[in-house]
Amino acid sequence: KILHKEYEIFGEVYKLERYEWHTDFRAKKSWPKVHISKIKYDKLGDDADKKVPWEMNTFHHFIPLALESLQTEEKLFVDEIEQQLTDWAKENPYEIGINWVNSMECAIRAINWIYTYTLTEKDLNKETKKEWVKQLLLHGTFIRSNLEWSPAKENHYLTGIAGLFLLGLFFKNADTGKKWT
Repeated sequence: KILHKEYEIFGEVYKLERYEWHTDFRAKKSWPKVHISKIKYDKLGDDADKKVPWEMNTFHHFIPLALESLQTEEKLFVDEIEQQLTDWAKENPYEIGINWVNSMECAIRAINWIYTYTLTEKDLNKETKKEWVKQLLLHGTFIRSNLEWSPAKENHYLTGIAGLFLLGLFFKNADTGKKWT
């Protein structure tokens, strides 16, 4: 289904023509691609829900693609991963758009990307690897600078810490040529 751009988000199935990383598909509304300081993510003046784009942008769907690639040894699953990562990087510059507003969402995305990278590294092209490492460095920088601590958001803080921990392990153990400090 993922190869055909069909996604289930919160119990609803959406068939996409293209990746719409900033859109609530139910409300058919998109957040602007502006700096996060200018985004009013709780209010678009309608029933749009920020959690719809966030759910797709956490990339939970990458791990099944990576596992399918390992099981079948078919390159089309890795090709889909590479295409989505490249498109996401192009459409979501650092601190631009709804997908950079919340460091917990960035940490979940980074965790899923790390696992996927680890599972597919041998089949990724050189340019994708380079972009992936760049994105993980940006995510680590963002998470570290925007940890969300409050008694009401302990899960956000702990998720951010988990993301930073896994980023540290990734950059310590992966052959990326980059260090995480």
